[in-house]
Amino acid sequence: SKGFTNLHTRVYENILDGNGYGIEDARASIELAHKIRNAAPGNNFDYLHPIVKKILKK
Repeated sequence: SKGFTNLHTRVYENILDGNGYGIEDARASIELAHKIRNAAPGNNFDYLHPIVKKILKK
Protein backbone atom coordinates (compact mmCIF):
# COMPACT_ATOMS: atom_id res chain seq x y z
CA SER A 1 0.00 0.00 0.00
CA LYS A 2 2.79 2.42 0.87
CA GLY A 3 4.53 1.83 -2.46
CA PHE A 4 1.26 2.38 -4.28
CA THR A 5 0.70 5.68 -2.48
CA ASN A 6 4.24 6.78 -3.22
CA LEU A 7 3.78 5.94 -6.89
CA HIS A 8 0.68 8.12 -7.12
CA THR A 9 2.41 10.94 -5.28
CA ARG A 10 5.34 10.82 -7.72
CA VAL A 11 3.01 10.75 -10.72
CA TYR A 12 1.04 13.75 -9.44
CA GLU A 13 4.28 15.63 -8.74
CA ASN A 14 5.40 15.00 -12.32
CA ILE A 15 2.06 16.19 -13.68
CA LEU A 16 2.26 19.39 -11.63
CA ASP A 17 5.81 19.91 -12.94
CA GLY A 18 4.44 19.84 -16.50
CA ASN A 19 5.59 16.30 -17.27
CA GLY A 20 2.19 14.64 -17.46
CA TYR A 21 0.56 12.92 -20.40
CA GLY A 22 -0.99 15.12 -23.06
CA ILE A 23 -3.96 14.77 -25.36
CA GLU A 24 -1.86 13.13 -28.05
CA ASP A 25 -0.95 10.35 -25.61
CA ALA A 26 -4.63 9.65 -25.00
CA ARG A 27 -6.00 10.44 -28.48
CA ALA A 28 -6.22 6.85 -29.77
CA SER A 29 -8.09 5.70 -26.65
CA ILE A 30 -10.47 8.65 -26.76
CA GLU A 31 -11.21 8.09 -30.46
CA LEU A 32 -11.82 4.37 -29.91
CA ALA A 33 -14.20 5.06 -27.02
CA HIS A 34 -16.05 7.59 -29.20
CA LYS A 35 -16.38 5.10 -32.07
CA ILE A 36 -17.67 2.34 -29.77
CA ARG A 37 -20.11 4.67 -28.06
CA ASN A 38 -21.51 5.94 -31.35
CA ALA A 39 -21.47 2.68 -33.32
CA ALA A 40 -24.69 1.22 -34.62
CA PRO A 41 -25.64 -2.07 -32.99
CA GLY A 42 -24.59 -5.02 -35.08
CA ASN A 43 -26.59 -8.07 -36.01
CA ASN A 44 -23.78 -10.66 -36.14
CA PHE A 45 -24.69 -13.00 -33.31
CA ASP A 46 -21.83 -15.43 -34.01
CA TYR A 47 -19.46 -13.48 -31.78
CA LEU A 48 -21.63 -12.81 -28.74
CA HIS A 49 -20.33 -13.43 -25.25
CA PRO A 50 -21.79 -16.70 -23.86
CA ILE A 51 -23.64 -14.85 -21.09
CA VAL A 52 -25.28 -12.54 -23.64
CA LYS A 53 -26.34 -15.57 -25.69
CA LYS A 54 -28.05 -17.03 -22.60
CA ILE A 55 -29.89 -13.78 -21.95
CA LEU A 56 -31.09 -13.52 -25.56
CA LYS A 57 -32.38 -17.11 -25.56
CA LYS A 58 -34.84 -16.28 -22.76
